[in-house]
Amino acid sequence: MIKKLGEGTFSEVFKAQVVKTGEFVAVKCMKKKYTNIETVNSLREVRSLKRLSTHKNIISLLEVLL
Repeated sequence: MIKKLGEGTFSEVFKAQVVKTGEFVAVKCMKKKYTNIETVNSLREVRSLKRLSTHKNIISLLEVLL
């Protein structure tokens, strides 16, 4: 994690760097605690990013962690 970029009602967004590749990424940390990955994958934002990740104006979803 490099620095905090912003905060909203439901999450915080951080700028981070992948150790293995040196690539800069955005990490979104949800404030609500989830107990299983199925619940996280059913969130509207996650479903939309998965569906639209090939669009040139939409950021790519690299992975979802619980």
